[in-house]
Formats: sequence, C-alpha cells, structure tokens
Amino acid sequence: MEHTLCVFRGSSDGKLIQDVIKRSFGSNDVLLEMTHASICGTDDLFLHSPQVLGHEGVGVVREKGPNVTSVNVGDRVGVGYIQYVCGQCDNCTSGWNQYCFRRQRYGADDPQQGCLGNQVIWDASGLICIPEKCSSANAAALMCGGATAWTVLTRYNIRREQRVGIIGIGGMGHLAVKLSAALGYHTVVFSRSNSKRNDCMAFGAKEFHVLPKDTAVKEWYTTDTAKSFYGKVKPVDHLLLCSNTSEDFAMLMNLVATHGTIYPLTVSLDSVPVPLLAMIDNATSIQGSLTASTEDISSLLEFCAANDIHPMAEGQFLDQTGVEAAFHALKEGSVRYKTVLEKKSVC
Repeated sequence: MEHTLCVFRGSSDGKLIQDVIKRSFGSNDVLLEMTHASICGTDDLFLHSPQVLGHEGVGVVREKGPNVTSVNVGDRVGVGYIQYVCGQCDNCTSGWNQYCFRRQRYGADDPQQGCLGNQVIWDASGLICIPEKCSSANAAALMCGGATAWTVLTRYNIRREQRVGIIGIGGMGHLAVKLSAALGYHTVVFSRSNSKRNDCMAFGAKEFHVLPKDTAVKEWYTTDTAKSFYGKVKPVDHLLLCSNTSEDFAMLMNLVATHGTIYPLTVSLDSVPVPLLAMIDNATSIQGSLTASTEDISSLLEFCAANDIHPMAEGQFLDQTGVEAAFHALKEGSVRYKTVLEKKSVC
C-alpha cells in the first residue's frame, strides 16, 4: 500500500521546496496527520540537501498497520530525531534506545523522512504518546532540544546540591534552564549579553553571569578582566553547552569545578581543539549525549505537564508561507527561543 504525502524539503541551492512524495505503508507503520511541528537549529543543516525537513512534530493517528499495538487511531503522538529502533539490542533493552544499533535517524538514513508536511508515515517504534494534559504545541517544541537537555539532567547522576551551568539560551538552552530549576538544581546561566537576564531569572535560574570577552585578544580568557571574573564566580559541577556555535574549551575549563563535566549538546561540524592538559589538571570530563530514549521523552512530557513548564515559542502556520518564514528567522538568528508551526492547510 502507498500513500501520497505533501512535504517540505531542502534543495541544493538552499531553497525550501514544497513537494509531493509517495511512501509505502508497512505492517509496523502508522499514518499521522501532522498538526504541529517545531523548528530546531539542526534543521538548518539540511536546507541544502533534498532531505524532507523537520524532526519535532505532533500528529494524530489516522491509520495503523496490523502489527501496531502501541497506539490507536485518534491518538496524539510525537515524532523526533530517532525514527526507528529495533527494541532488541543491548542499548534498547537497557533504556538507551536512542543509541539502538539498528536505529534510523533524521537526516542520516532516509531523506524522505521528516515531519514538515500534511501527513507522515512513521514506524511505531519511534512514536511517543502525548499525555492528555500536555498540549500538542508544547510537546512539539520539547521533542528534540528539550529531550536532549532532559537526558543530561536526569540520567547522568546530577545531585540536587550541585551547581548546573548552562551556556546558550536559545531553543534548547531556555528549556534546560526551566527543567534544571524545576528539578531543584542550583541553576547558573552564562551568557554573552544581558539581553535574556530577566527571562532566565524568571525561568528559575539562581545566577546569571555575562562572560567577559576582549575580542582583540586571541586568548582573551587569560586577560586580567577574565581572571577577575573567574575568581568571583563559583565553578559549576555540570556545564551544558546549548549554543549553536563551537565553544572555546580552554575558556570553559575555567568555569567547571574539579571533577566537573562539560556536555556538548548541539550539532557542530567544526573540529574543536580540547586542551588535554587542562582537562587532566582539573579532572574534567567531556560527556556527549544525544536526544533521549522514547521512554525518557515520555517522562519529560509528563514532567512538564505536571510542573506547568511551557516552551517559549513564536507561532506560524504549517503552510508554505509559515515554513519559509520560520526558516528565514532561523537563518537570520531572530528567533528568540522556539518556533512552532500549527496546521491550517497544507497542499
């Protein structure tokens, strides 16, 4: 069986294309009518490829294959970066199915698979049921960046008395602040300007520090101004890097306590030098982490619904005009936090 889907994809010249594709429908598949989709910074990486865009979405089940028992027609479900998991490998059975040995991922395995469109066909193993008290718009905005921060904050043995630092207060970063504060951690924000200070304090941060930087000095973190800053700010035990730019690890080492951990969480294609001597000298760890398991995303949605945590999002319609406006804002850097597109009419 095949279904005809209207989708939005990238192209070699970076122009957004509205396209019609045909997708086969298998016994483990689910047909979703998409109602909401959120734009993630990672989507920008695929604008110059034929990838069907989008990996943060929520839709309603309209049809399911004969082997699907986890969802029913009419259910609201979410889709994210991980599109398929086997459910049987060591990583799946140990609660880390985002690292499934047979996984399929957005932008890596199937250029026809993305959630920006009128409908999608998704393997049931990659679906997340949306709790009744969680709105579809909020859920869509949590499916990738929020899930990534959630994994670090809940799966890497952070203790309530510890200091959690966050750099990069955008889509992922503002959610990291809200979640960290709600979990009871002493949340510390590092920023390059004061523009989001009031927001971050309202999100629950205990401290907000503007990083000193003398752009005329190559190793600015060695200047007297920088040294004075480091001397006044107590180091953090855990530092989440949520910025969409490559960070200077030599600078970051000054922010982290002995035996502290740095978590690079955003996608960068750049090679980043790491000062190994500084790592050794302070017993610093660097821990990568990718999105969240389907089980952890479910717990994130439940937690946000129970604690009234809402992503800060600007709205657009899920149509050609809305999608183009959302990607233009993403490219220009004018999105303050998140953009969520809501279905009006597609094709």
